[in-house]
Amino acid sequence: MTPSNLKCEYLVDPLGIDILAPRLSWNLDSFSRNESQTAYQILVAQSFSELEENTGSLWDSGKVETSNTLHIPYSGSELSSTRRCYWKVRVWNQDGLETPYSQPAVWEMGLLTPEDWHGGWLGATTETEPQPAPLFRRAFTIEKTIREARAYVSGLGYGELHVNGKRVSDSVLDPGLTRYDKRVLYVAYDVTENLKHGPNALGIILGNGFYNIHQSNPWNHDEAPWRAAPKFILELRIEFTDGTFETVTSDDQWKTAHSPILWNSFHGGETYDARLEKADWSAIDYDDSGWSPALSVDAPAGKLSAQLIPPIKVNQSLRPASLKQPKPGVHVYDFGQNFSGFIELALNAPDGTEITIKYGERLAEDGTLDQSHIAHLIKEKDASQRFQTDVYITKGGEDLEVWSPRFTYHGFQYAELTFRALGEGAETQAAPEASAAAPDADASAIETMESEGGESVELEGGVTSIPELTLDLDTISGQFIHSSVTPVGVFSSSSELLNKIWQATRWSYLSNLQSIPTDCPQREKNGWMGDAHLAADAGIYNFDTGAFYTKYLNDIQDEQRETGDLPGIVPTSGWGYTWGNGPAWDSAYTLLAWDLYNYYGDTRIAEVHFENLKRYVDYLTSRAEDGIVSIGLGDWAKYDTETSVALTDTGYYFVNAILLAEAAERLGKTGEAGLYAELAASIKTAFNTKFYNPETAEYDNGSQTALSAALYQGLADEENIPRIVANLVKSIEEHDVHLDTGILGAKYVMNALSDHGHADLAYKLATQTTLPSWGYWIETLGATTLYESWKDVDSRNHIMFGDIGAWVFRILCGISPAAPGFKEILIKPHIVGDLVHASGIYDSISGRIVSDWRLADGNLVLFLQIPTNTSAEVYVPTTDASAITEGGRPLAEVPGVELLRKVDGYAVLKVPAGRYMFGGPYAK
Repeated sequence: MTPSNLKCEYLVDPLGIDILAPRLSWNLDSFSRNESQTAYQILVAQSFSELEENTGSLWDSGKVETSNTLHIPYSGSELSSTRRCYWKVRVWNQDGLETPYSQPAVWEMGLLTPEDWHGGWLGATTETEPQPAPLFRRAFTIEKTIREARAYVSGLGYGELHVNGKRVSDSVLDPGLTRYDKRVLYVAYDVTENLKHGPNALGIILGNGFYNIHQSNPWNHDEAPWRAAPKFILELRIEFTDGTFETVTSDDQWKTAHSPILWNSFHGGETYDARLEKADWSAIDYDDSGWSPALSVDAPAGKLSAQLIPPIKVNQSLRPASLKQPKPGVHVYDFGQNFSGFIELALNAPDGTEITIKYGERLAEDGTLDQSHIAHLIKEKDASQRFQTDVYITKGGEDLEVWSPRFTYHGFQYAELTFRALGEGAETQAAPEASAAAPDADASAIETMESEGGESVELEGGVTSIPELTLDLDTISGQFIHSSVTPVGVFSSSSELLNKIWQATRWSYLSNLQSIPTDCPQREKNGWMGDAHLAADAGIYNFDTGAFYTKYLNDIQDEQRETGDLPGIVPTSGWGYTWGNGPAWDSAYTLLAWDLYNYYGDTRIAEVHFENLKRYVDYLTSRAEDGIVSIGLGDWAKYDTETSVALTDTGYYFVNAILLAEAAERLGKTGEAGLYAELAASIKTAFNTKFYNPETAEYDNGSQTALSAALYQGLADEENIPRIVANLVKSIEEHDVHLDTGILGAKYVMNALSDHGHADLAYKLATQTTLPSWGYWIETLGATTLYESWKDVDSRNHIMFGDIGAWVFRILCGISPAAPGFKEILIKPHIVGDLVHASGIYDSISGRIVSDWRLADGNLVLFLQIPTNTSAEVYVPTTDASAITEGGRPLAEVPGVELLRKVDGYAVLKVPAGRYMFGGPYAK
């Protein structure tokens, strides 16, 4: 047995931790069955050499008798800012034998107090209206030999750090989005290898991002109370081999100048004029004598906090699937995949060729790009506003020009390129509208350059011969960007349709993981809380999202008012407290906190957020009338039948009270636990009194959402459940085995059916190919992501119908936690429909879980992997429990495996950690 996969606060070897008692976790690898931990010892040292000598100079936990491997809080000497901590762990197994120590891991503290920042905030202007993105640089000299160097940077809205002519990171769009008047994130970079003895230079380039949205929109982001011109703060800390330190800060030695990025917008795009490039502007020997002094500007109101989430990166590069020219001069690239990001250009063109790239998800009938279904909200207040459009002006020359935007991203499947020549002396407009028109003063100097090219184009000031531009599939590539969470789940089955739906869910989930969980990557990019909690289970089964959701819970906390109410979108500039919210959305706060406890075994979450969660439930109570709440949005994006907002709101009110009572119990707050348990019981009574018809066994109007909400959320009385389930089945059959729900009901129905003996019917819903269904999107419309509406009238990359990405793991493969953090595991696969195979591989926080079943010739083969230090209750589908074998042996001969009971066509086994191959007869 070997400790492995060491993490600190969910992260591998993180820099910039600003939690005073960071938590440590590990997995245990073993080739043996039934291995478990009975004790551990953690060593934390201030140097690697000390750790090699098994000296815990900062903390030696001693032998701690426990099986816990998750979220062990550091309990050693007080940690100071920038302290580097080397750690390792060994454990004792069930026989009292100790393992070797693990491979070493590290974490490093960030800047813990305001006094650790020795510089101030700098900018190029205080003007918030569109300006060229500013460049900043500072030269300095290092006289000693460097041991280590760290740069701590917050560049608002987005900041990119360069050292000696090179970017220091491959991350993009740093730092992550927050409510900037409450919390501002900084990023820690290891720049040891970027610096050198002698002269050095630092460079920063800033973009507007979410911090300075200057285009109007329905969510009033342009009126945000934090809005200001881009600015940054920097602390470079250099440690020398002689033990001394030097700091370089954002002080009065910085200079600034305009960059070639003439215009950049969160929703609009970016304009870049390569003719204005300042070559090697961040290099040591660059002449900045013509630059201006940087301005000292006001600090944002928010507290500086470390960015403890995986950064956004270009995680995949896509080649276009096809290129068409629907009109002269118009080139439309189809990537065959909807995703978030931007394109990278790679081409040669004459000096001053303006290339306009528009991004979208649909094509018009004539084959050109159609943005109408996603652009209308941005253009609601100003129809002329630019949307999802980048502009690049070439510098010419023999070298290939390679470019992609820095401070924006888009949602798209199609990219439409047009180009034209700028006349002698003509300049591009800094913020061209959708037509990419030049300034009025230069309009006469510009003519459209047709793609046929090769002709002389007469321009004001003379005749210029323009050679033909040849565009091909190599001219552009698609850069897929998202928060770089680690994949942890893989699903496959004998249903190709189901496999495609799972893949589409993953693409939508990642496209909407942009430091916050967004609704869509094109039209809004808003952190709608309804979308966040509806897709959280799918996200957790597929990706390592513990750090990501921890950050988002802080974002939600920052938005809560003293009264306890929450907005529908987080972060927000103030919009969403009077429309767009309500328990069906706001309950993301409680539900995500529960998910972190349930899936990751995170108990600190309840400690950090308990008072805020309590304030939210108390707010709902203040809005309740006779135990019923009706505030905001309900079963959004319904197909046909409406469901009462009061019903769905009250259902979430109940869930909030139940989970709060459980959190209070875990925290030892027994009085409050009892109080909120009583509240939950009273809500359940009120819900059934108001909505349940005992004669018909229906809730409210009998909609699928209403019936399944009562089942899924635990509101139905036990004795009524069989009749309610029968009504739900009847409704689905009356709809020709189709869903008739919105986003809430889609999650409720699939899980309620599966948990009450009708997984086969849920599978039929999952694999339908006619409207409304996921399969309709995939098979009929050719979707590669999930859509916003069943009828395909809105965005084509939304995640709010995405819980099916969890359903395939939880129901078909049967993987779910039976104890927090998968310390105990439930494996209950469902053999349904025409499926003959389903496989789920899930790297849980406690280790790899595998559930892989196959049918052949009336026999079932079930391959399982149960992580070391855990155990599982396994439901083996079989018609004859006595005939089950493991690796060809009768169960009685398998050490540690125990037949517990037989129930509903399953043999229920107690299975310890290890790998197993169970077999037995099976007949449908």
